[in-house]
Amino acid sequence: MNFESLSVFDFELKKLSKKRKYYGNCQADVDGFFSKLKSIQDALTRHVCLLKKDDITVVKCRIPNSSNNFGKSGGYRVLYLVNPVKNHVCKLFLFAKKNTYGIGNISSEYLEYLILEYQKEFL
Repeated sequence: MNFESLSVFDFELKKLSKKRKYYGNCQADVDGFFSKLKSIQDALTRHVCLLKKDDITVVKCRIPNSSNNFGKSGGYRVLYLVNPVKNHVCKLFLFAKKNTYGIGNISSEYLEYLILEYQKEFL
């Protein structure tokens, strides 16, 4: 299984990592989560499915922020796309849920935009 990431994901990861007081361990937290995914099936079944379209599935997961003690509810949300045909997982978007840098949920329009970006970058 191969892992890829959209440029928007990389940008958000760098942005959060710079906020050391709240998100200093962001990179390690995200890397730790993805290192535990051992198969495509594992990536598909453990978390919330947001969208199924053709050969792809977009999944949302909650990752605890090890920089604070809020658990998963105060951690990160990661949207990733699973493409079993290509045997890869693509990290689409990352956001914090709490603090001044937190945001609510992602709109369906933005989700469609992320899928288009995936298609531009990887297909």
